[in-house]
Amino acid sequence: YPGSYKCQCQENYLGIHCERKHSCLEHAPCFNNGLCRPDGEHYYCECLSNFTGLHCEFPTCESVPCRNNGTCLPDSEQGFLCNCTGTGYQDERCTTEIDECLSSPCQNNATCIDQIGGYICACSKNFFGLQCENKV
Repeated sequence: YPGSYKCQCQENYLGIHCERKHSCLEHAPCFNNGLCRPDGEHYYCECLSNFTGLHCEFPTCESVPCRNNGTCLPDSEQGFLCNCTGTGYQDERCTTEIDECLSSPCQNNATCIDQIGGYICACSKNFFGLQCENKV
């Protein structure tokens, strides 16, 4: 058509007259230093190697999220899971020490002393054994 035109928009601008900012500019949707990449009307986040997720919101095993010798396992939903088995710790990142004395393992009025990954029984007089189960 005579007099018709088409605008050539700069990067991150959309619309017939380039009047709309792309959501990458408007909302900065990527977290943890992820880069927002326009993809037509949509976008995707390019995450650093130690983050994952639609918006780079989840740490990965490369960020070493598990503490106290917990084993990191990749997880597609939240980025990682920590296996704390055998560490003496529990919770999402193996940071809460397990109190092995809560189960009252010591017998015959012995005092339980909690340690990381175990316990020691301080036996009452006349008793011995790992759990003070034997009488002298």
